[in-house]
Amino acid sequence: MSAHTRRIAIALTAAAASVGALIACSAGPAAKAAASSPAGSHKASVNADFNGDGYADLVVGSPYAKVGGRSGAGYVAVMYGSAHGLSAAHRTVISRATPGVPGAPAVSRGFGNAVSKGDLDGDGYADLVIGSAREDGSVIVWGGRHGLSGATGIPHYRSLSAIGDYNGDGHPDLALFHTTRTPEDAPEGTDSVLWYGPLTRAGKPASTSVFGTSDGFYEAESAVSGDVDHDGYADLAVTAYRGEDDPATSLYFGSASGLSTAPDDGAVPQGDSVALGDVNGDGFADLVVGAAGAPLVVAYGSAAGITSKSRWTTITGKSGQAGFGGSVAVGDVTGDGIDDVAVGVANERVSGVYSAGAVVLLPGRRSGLTAAGAQELSQDTAGVPGKAEKGDFFGCTVQLVDVDANGHADLAAAAYGEDEVSGAVWLLRGRPAGLTSREAFAFGGKAIGAAHGRNSFFGLALG
Repeated sequence: MSAHTRRIAIALTAAAASVGALIACSAGPAAKAAASSPAGSHKASVNADFNGDGYADLVVGSPYAKVGGRSGAGYVAVMYGSAHGLSAAHRTVISRATPGVPGAPAVSRGFGNAVSKGDLDGDGYADLVIGSAREDGSVIVWGGRHGLSGATGIPHYRSLSAIGDYNGDGHPDLALFHTTRTPEDAPEGTDSVLWYGPLTRAGKPASTSVFGTSDGFYEAESAVSGDVDHDGYADLAVTAYRGEDDPATSLYFGSASGLSTAPDDGAVPQGDSVALGDVNGDGFADLVVGAAGAPLVVAYGSAAGITSKSRWTTITGKSGQAGFGGSVAVGDVTGDGIDDVAVGVANERVSGVYSAGAVVLLPGRRSGLTAAGAQELSQDTAGVPGKAEKGDFFGCTVQLVDVDANGHADLAAAAYGEDEVSGAVWLLRGRPAGLTSREAFAFGGKAIGAAHGRNSFFGLALG
């Protein structure tokens, strides 16, 4: 660990019984890194807006819902943003049963297990890549003026993906992973490929290359893009397993020729959840790495990337905060131009209830990420719909996305254990003082007229 490392322990007070008290308390946790709009911006990034209306959209995976009579077939719900946030009526549900989507629903295939979004064909609308837990291939669903429609299959690469302009040519590229363990749980080596944009709607990339061939990781768990060294090329951070229960984080740097073959991970913090964002406002993306029950680590980006001399910040959860860092997301909640970090604490005991779960928001500062002014929110926070219950796992997945285009990233937090693992998602709005429970919105499969029921795992993936 660098000599510049500093360790901060969070001392959080439970939110009081009003929104005002919650904000006052904040004054005295990842599926994919969110690319926040600039402070004061009212235009969504093209990489998050499927219908081009200027509002970022939220993607929710329910990978084990019953579809077409097939248990565990799975689907994805796309919740379109608006000036009023999200609405149960303004959504698109996509599954293998959707007309135009290749394939058919099948038992226990887990469609919607992983998602990523970006403008892959260069038409000005974000497109959606949907992965599956146990299918031979992913699907690209194309954005357009009326939202998502039409789909193209991606053979072989079935689960995780990430999108970024890794060669700096102005066209987003698609990183694909084949995440399969052998029956003997032995490493298979990497099977990862880069599809350079723009893609045709037939699924043909401008060109391809492989990366990570010397790394030997397998079972990639999460992947996010951001420019760590501010050279105009997106970099890629990947968490993956190199052995049984041995998560590792690797960082690949972009260049004019694409991603590096070998990762630069000698000075990279290790964990199983990862996000990239600028938490100190210096123009360099910072690497945020979490692991359930372990300290959260931030390695700050610089012109040299992340090296053994890079400054780190290590933040630990408060005593008894089980699962702190199991999921992380980055976005500018306060609108000050500096990214904040949402940390999921899915196993936390809330009001005496085990594994009810919570989310902690850590504010970014010019001096770096800090625990000072941190907020903790749960289903027992005043104004948040629902009630903390055993095994809800609120915060199991988190995402920060500005769905109302007011310059403040909003928090989407999932509790896949809600209602006998049917699952649900909560949207809490971002404001200058942080997150607020005013206008909080909670929804699950039933609320949006989609498949629901026990073991649907609604919210297991967010994007």
